Amino acid sequence: MLVYDTVHRRTMGELIVHPWLTGRSDREPARDIITMMR
Repeated sequence: MLVYDTVHRRTMGELIVHPWLTGRSDREPARDIITMMR
């Protein structure tokens, strides 16, 4: 996100839907992690 060169810098529209900021992921968590959380 913090890129000095404006050509390579992400726009606000791109950042607002990024999984890191929305808390969503297109991948499911590993089953071992789900088991460990129980």
